[in-house]
Amino acid sequence: MTANTSRTMRDALLEQFANEAASAIRAYAQKRSGDVDEGLETPELAALLVEKYAMGIVEAGTLLTNILKLPSLDLTHVARDAVAKIDPQARKHRQRRWASRPAGINANSSPAR
Repeated sequence: MTANTSRTMRDALLEQFANEAASAIRAYAQKRSGDVDEGLETPELAALLVEKYAMGIVEAGTLLTNILKLPSLDLTHVARDAVAKIDPQARKHRQRRWASRPAGINANSSPAR
């Protein structure tokens, strides 16, 4: 196996990981969106769950690319898009959450609009 073949295989595996990771984020977001549609979760909570799930996958991708000494993956746009579809006011909600001390969520609150 030549260095070029090895590099090509690593590139292909990295691309496959990126595609699978993006699909996993979108699938999880779809489940959360379904829960919002059914009234089981607020858009704010669903978006927060998607954001945290996606950031875990993004971090896993960073670890992978660091180990393999490959260029980093940019999956944050996938996470941002998925969150925005569920909660268009996600940025405002995030800022409000972090402005409170300690930051948290109130499970008994009515949906924030």
